Amino acid sequence: ALHPELAYMFKHALTHDVAYDSVVVERRKSLHRAIGRVIEDLYADRLAEHYETLAHHYSRGEDWQRALLYHERSADKAADTHANRAVVDHCRRALAIAERLAAEVPDDVRRRLNERLGLACFYLSEYAASGAAYEEAAACSPAGEPRAMNLGAAAFSHFWAHRYESSERCIGMALEMSIGRKAPAAEGLALAVRGFCRGVRDADLDGFEADIARAVELGEESGHEVVEAFARVYQVLSAEWTGDYPTAYARAERAIQLGRKLRRPELIILPSWFLGKARCCTGDYGGAIGILEEGYHLCDRIGDRAWKSRLLNTLGWCFDEIGNVERARDFNERAALLARDLGDPEILSNADINLAMNHLELGHLDRAEGYLEPIERTIAVPGDPWMRWRYAIHVRHARGRIELARGDLGAALAAAEEGLAGARRHRAPRLEAREQLLRARVLLAEERRDAAAEALGAARSIASRIGYRRGVWEAHRGLAEIARRAGERARSAEHLARAGAVAEEAAVTLADDELKRGLRASAVGAISL
Repeated sequence: ALHPELAYMFKHALTHDVAYDSVVVERRKSLHRAIGRVIEDLYADRLAEHYETLAHHYSRGEDWQRALLYHERSADKAADTHANRAVVDHCRRALAIAERLAAEVPDDVRRRLNERLGLACFYLSEYAASGAAYEEAAACSPAGEPRAMNLGAAAFSHFWAHRYESSERCIGMALEMSIGRKAPAAEGLALAVRGFCRGVRDADLDGFEADIARAVELGEESGHEVVEAFARVYQVLSAEWTGDYPTAYARAERAIQLGRKLRRPELIILPSWFLGKARCCTGDYGGAIGILEEGYHLCDRIGDRAWKSRLLNTLGWCFDEIGNVERARDFNERAALLARDLGDPEILSNADINLAMNHLELGHLDRAEGYLEPIERTIAVPGDPWMRWRYAIHVRHARGRIELARGDLGAALAAAEEGLAGARRHRAPRLEAREQLLRARVLLAEERRDAAAEALGAARSIASRIGYRRGVWEAHRGLAEIARRAGERARSAEHLARAGAVAEEAAVTLADDELKRGLRASAVGAISL
C-alpha cells in the first residue's frame, strides 16, 4: 500500500515463516528491538495505537523490561473498551515476563497486573481464575486496606466459582486485617461479600440484610464509591426478594448511577437485572424487557456468559408472565444452553423449571416432566446450596402445576402447601401469592368453593399490598369463575372487569400490539383447571 504510508505484507503465511526462520536468531532479536525503537520514534505522538505491536516486538527481541511495559499498557488499553479476552492475554504475558525478571519487577506492578487480570476474568465468568488473580494481587499489596480490598474481591470471585471454603477464608482474612487497621472501605467490601454469601447460600436473610446495611454505611463513610455501589447492588436484591418493589426501584437507580459513573459493568448489569425483575413483578413489562435487554447487550460487550444466561432466563419468565409462551420458551432454551456450557446447577435449574412450565402451558405434559424430574432428583440429596432454598420453591410449584394437569389433586395441593410454607419461611410474598393462587385452582377443581375463595382473597391481598399486578388479576379471574359457577353472573362480570382493568395498566407499558393482545387474553380468560 502507498497510502496512508508505504507498507508491505506477505501474501502467504508460509512465505513469511520461511523468510523469518532464515534469519539467524540473534539477528532476529536485534531486528525486533530495532523495529520497536523505530516505532517509538516515528509514532511518539500516537504511541497508544502501537502498544500491542511494541509488546510483540520487544518480547520477540527479549527486551523484557520494555515488553512488560507495553503488555501492561496494552492490557489497560483493552480494558478501556472491555476487550476482556485481550486484557487477560496481555496480563498473563506480562506476569510471565515479571516471573522471568523476578526481583527487577516491583510488587506494585505485579499487583496492578493481577488486579486487572482478576477483574477481566470475572467479567468473562472465569471466576476461579479471577479469585486466584486477586489473591496474587493481595500477596503483592501493602498490608492493611490495599491487601484487604484484594482479599475481599478474591472472596467474591471464589464465591461465584462456588468455592465456598476459599471464599470464607478470604473474607475472614479481609475482616481481620481491615478491622484491626481501621480500614472502613475494605471492611465494607468484606461485609458485603459475607452478606451476599449468607443470603444466597444459607438463606439467612436477616444476616444478609444486616451485613449489607453496614457495608453501605462503611462505603459512604470512607467515600469509596465502588464499595458503596457494590453493597447497594445487594440492597436491591434484598428488596426484590422480599417484594418491596418501590425500594428496589430507588436502590437500583442509585446503584446503576454509581456503576455508570465508575464505568464498572458488573455494577450496572446486576442492579439492572434485579430492577428488571422488580418491574416485571409490578406489571411494567415494557420497562422490564427494555432494561433486561440492555443488560444482556452489556454482557455481550464484556464477554460474560453467566449473567447473560440469567438475563435470558428472566426475559423468558417475563414473556411467560405476559402470556407469550413461545417467546418465553425461546429465551429459556437459550438460557439453558448457556447454563449447560457453564455447568452451573442453579442457572440450569431455573431455566429448566421455566421450560417445564412453558411445555405444560403448551400441553406437552411429558416434556414438562422431562425437564422437572432431574431437578427434583438433584434437590432430594445434599448438594451445592447456591440459591437452592429459593429455586426449591419453584420446583414444588412446578410439581403442583403438573399434578393438577394430571388430575392428581391431592399431590397438587400438597405441593402447593409445601411451596406456600417455603415462601413464608423465606419472606417471599410474591411466591406466597403465587402458591395461594395454585391452592385455589386445586380447591376449585375439587369444588371446594369457599376454601378456594379464601385462598384467592389471600392471594389478592398479598398481591395488592406489594403491587404484583399479575397476582391481582389472576385472583379476580378466579373469583369470577367461582361466581360464575354459583350463577352470580353480575358478580362474575365485575371480577372479570377488575382483572381486565389491572391487566390494561400493564398492557400500556408494551409497545408491541401482539404482546398487548396476548396479555389481555391471558388476564380475562377462564380459569385453567
